[in-house]
Amino acid sequence: MKTKLFTVALALGLTIGAKAQILFQTSFENWTTVAPIVPTDMMGPKTNLSPDSVIQSTTAYAGSFSVQLDRNIDSMKRFSVLTTTIAVTQGMAYQVSYYAKGKGELEVGLFSGKTTNGYYGYIYAPNKTINSNSSWTRYSQSIIADTTNSTTANFFLGVRYVNAADHLLVDSLSITAYPVSATPVSLHDIQYTTLASGASPYYGRIVNCAGGIVTAVYNGTGGTQSGYYLQNTGAGNRIWSGAQVYDYNNLVSLGDSISFTSLIDEYFGNTELQPAQVSNWVKHSSGNTLPTPHVLVTDSLNEGTSYISGGGEKYEGILVSTYTLSTCNTFTANYGQGTINDGSGATQVDKQIFAYSYQIGQKYKVTGVVATNYGLNIEPRFIADIDSASSVGIEQYSNTLHANIYPNPVANELIIQLPFNAEKINVSIIDILGREVLTVNPTSGTQVSLQNINIPAGVYMVKIIADNKQQLVKITKE
Repeated sequence: MKTKLFTVALALGLTIGAKAQILFQTSFENWTTVAPIVPTDMMGPKTNLSPDSVIQSTTAYAGSFSVQLDRNIDSMKRFSVLTTTIAVTQGMAYQVSYYAKGKGELEVGLFSGKTTNGYYGYIYAPNKTINSNSSWTRYSQSIIADTTNSTTANFFLGVRYVNAADHLLVDSLSITAYPVSATPVSLHDIQYTTLASGASPYYGRIVNCAGGIVTAVYNGTGGTQSGYYLQNTGAGNRIWSGAQVYDYNNLVSLGDSISFTSLIDEYFGNTELQPAQVSNWVKHSSGNTLPTPHVLVTDSLNEGTSYISGGGEKYEGILVSTYTLSTCNTFTANYGQGTINDGSGATQVDKQIFAYSYQIGQKYKVTGVVATNYGLNIEPRFIADIDSASSVGIEQYSNTLHANIYPNPVANELIIQLPFNAEKINVSIIDILGREVLTVNPTSGTQVSLQNINIPAGVYMVKIIADNKQQLVKITKE
């Protein structure tokens, strides 16, 4: 969907069917007539942003006026959107929706006065980046009220920063309360859309996600987990049933079965789940069989224009594999992104999880999860996800050694036949997560025989180094 991340706000969930109550709304039409000139329905009791930074603007989404937020150096300054406090309920989800344009970053939240939550009484939704001076865009952010010492709160719209020489404009703001519901929502229901925007029908809502199987894990700066991909299993769940989860708090491994409560967000065209606020994350089991990759032609990821048929959007978050060898037409090393084409139409390959230097003109068969990064991409997870046309019998990489490795698939014995008599040979077997699961003591000669290979069935890479020449070979263990 036009959603880049499945924002998982780990909290108690609510569903579309729950009755919603609009608590507050404004189009910023009413302003004071004497200084300071401010909207009469904002600048509430917790306001600490100078009125000089809150300006009446005639560039409006609806009506005659909007509020213009000028550049503010102090990122902790913010203004309240309410003039009075309103009633809140512990565990209730509150959605703040508004239209915005300009360049900068906004945040929303509530102030309950509760000082035991570590944020001096404030509760925040994830920040929202605004990056368009040309058109108004609707944004929705949700907050879970955790107050236990008060039944009222002030909601706020906070200015994190505004680019120099730019402004942020906000209009048509509303706050809606959603009661808690324990009804789980499937990945399919979260992802499936017929909306012209491509957005999830649950966009901006907090839902109790029924969960799925972890198919990929990705890391951020420093090599720590930033998130993972989740998918339902079964032949009927190969479209509209995967998602990207932004979660650095709950560590996972491939094959984990998990569920949680989540805020559904749209981030640069990708539906995202993002953990935050109240934890409700459960790992049900580990080591589950991953979904079989959905085989498709490269043109299948063309986003198209119809979200009824889905175009490429229906594959978002899904584990896929290209049907046949596809030619690399472009590759930009700086971005680690390229295009491959099997003759049906080009699709992009990216480096979010695993970086690989594709060679223009070479042919590849690629497996990976589908994500949005300047268009839909296939994100391979490890070297075993990339097959090269240079394969001889079985796929070979860094093929400067030209050894013959057989049989494949492997039962208990693997033979490595070298093309020369090597003085030093090192051999190791590496699993799909990059871990060495078997090593062979250094030897010499023209042949190495690995006996009694006692490792689980699956796909592995065999790494061979002989007299400074190296070869990586993909094998299947029966």
